[in-house]
Amino acid sequence: MASCKRRSQRRGVLPRAALVASATLLLLGTFGCGRGPVPAAAEPSRSSQDSATFPARAPQKDAPAARPAAAAAGEGYLGVVLARQAVVVQAETDGRLGSVGVRVGDRVTKGMELARLVTEDLVQSRIVAESTLQAARADAQKASVELENARGRYERRQSASDLFSAEDLANVKAQVEEGVTAVASAKARVVQEEAHARQIDFRLARATLRSPIDGRVATRFLDPGAVVAQGTRVLRIISSQDFLLRFAVPPERSNALRAGQAVRVKLDTLPVTLSGLISNVAPQIDTASQMVFVEASLDVPGDWATRLQDGLVVHVTAAPAA
Repeated sequence: MASCKRRSQRRGVLPRAALVASATLLLLGTFGCGRGPVPAAAEPSRSSQDSATFPARAPQKDAPAARPAAAAAGEGYLGVVLARQAVVVQAETDGRLGSVGVRVGDRVTKGMELARLVTEDLVQSRIVAESTLQAARADAQKASVELENARGRYERRQSASDLFSAEDLANVKAQVEEGVTAVASAKARVVQEEAHARQIDFRLARATLRSPIDGRVATRFLDPGAVVAQGTRVLRIISSQDFLLRFAVPPERSNALRAGQAVRVKLDTLPVTLSGLISNVAPQIDTASQMVFVEASLDVPGDWATRLQDGLVVHVTAAPAA
C-alpha cells in the first residue's frame, strides 16, 4: 500500500512541474520576442550611429514570425530623446581646480566662465619669466652696441692702415667677429625667453574653462581641489531647448521608413504628445543590436522644451509614408 501511495504522489508531482516549466517558457517567449540588446550610450558625438543609446522595442503579444516591410508604419517603438548638442569641457593644461562655479542643472551661456585652475604658481612663474626676458633684451642691446663700436674702430684703422700694425688690425677685426657672435647669441636668448613667457601665458589663458555652447550643466565630474591633467573631464554641457529623437527598428521594417516621414512621440512623464519628422535612416544594421537606427527632429513647444530631459525614453509611432 505504501509503495502504491508513493507512486501515486510522483504521478501528481510530475504534471505540476511540467505545467510550471511550460508557463515559464511561454513568458520568456512572449516578453523576449522582438527585443534586441541595448547599445552603449553615445558620447560625445550625437551623429554617431554605431554607439547610440536605444532601448529595446516594446514587446508585442501576437507578433507574427515575419511581417512585410510596409508594417513599419503605425508600429510602436521605444525611442530616446537626446539633446542635439552635448559637449564635455576638459582641462586644457595640468594643474589643480581652484573653483567650479556651476552645478548640475545650471544654465550657462557660450563663453561663460565655468571653472578655474589654481594659477598662483603660474603667475609667479610669469613674473620671473618677464624679468628674465627683459634682462635678455638688455644683453642683446648691449651686444649690438659693442658690435657697432668694434666695427667703427675697425673702419677707422682701415682708413689709416699705415698708422697701425697688422697685429692691431687683426685684433680689431677679431673683436668685430666676436661681436657678431655675441649679438646672435643674445638674440637667440631673447627668442627663447619670449617663447617661455608665451608658454606661461598659454597655460594661464587655459586655466579658465569656458562654456562652448548655450545650455545646461548635465554632469559635474570634479570638485574644487581635484588634480587634473590635460584632457581630464570637468563638466558636461547639453543644449537645453534643442532636442532630437532616436529609435531603432528591425531591418525588415526599416525599408518602409523615409526621410521626411512624420512620427508621433508619446511621453510617459509628461502629459503631451510631440510630433517630428524622420531626418535619416541608417544605411546599415547595428552589429550589436541587429537593429537599424533612425533619427528624427522634434517639434517641441516652447513651454515644454524646458521640461524635456536628455535620455528620456518615449513611445514612437511612425505615420504611413506619403
